[in-house]
Amino acid sequence: MQSIQETIQHNPLSPMSSCVQQQVPSASDGEFFIEVWRQLKVAFPAWRQAFPSKTAEQSAKRVWLIALIENDITRDEQIQIGLRIARQMEIPFFPSPGQFIKWCKPTPEMLGLPDFESAYRQAITLRPHHAVVKAAIRATRYERGVLREAEFRRIFERSYDIICRRYARGEDIDEAISAAMPYKAAFRPVSREKGLEHVAMLRRKLMR
Repeated sequence: MQSIQETIQHNPLSPMSSCVQQQVPSASDGEFFIEVWRQLKVAFPAWRQAFPSKTAEQSAKRVWLIALIENDITRDEQIQIGLRIARQMEIPFFPSPGQFIKWCKPTPEMLGLPDFESAYRQAITLRPHHAVVKAAIRATRYERGVLREAEFRRIFERSYDIICRRYARGEDIDEAISAAMPYKAAFRPVSREKGLEHVAMLRRKLMR
């Protein structure tokens, strides 16, 4: 399925490619949206209550497309996450554009995962309660031993965010760990003893 971003790139004469600020989607831009809309109608069988007529539905499609662009929901991976959450909903009624946008940018809690602070505490105490936290711990095990607290916290937060998004897409989080960190931090080499001291200090702070 072609993403909105690809549609814009492949249609240079489209109003969205030349002047996104105008927020006027072209017919070609809307072609990508047809499949997304179809899947939403299947997921929410009471959609006719929101769109009682063809005119109402067409108007809603236009508003939805503009809303996605305004909120930078233009990549296929974002849309797929939103659709996956939509299929899990038990309500039959069609969601608003704002609700779907939130689904496309889910928080860990929305995915049934620990929030960052909880995940970080589990990482420092080495007591993970979820496979995603375990994956983030494995991805940052070296950094945990050599970085200062503030530096490690930033690295772990980025790693946890990446792995959460991979989990949301249904990917193998263990397989993706090695590729989850596209860059390496500038480490300050320290001895093993110093590294263990850092870990002990972090644990004492979090266990207060």
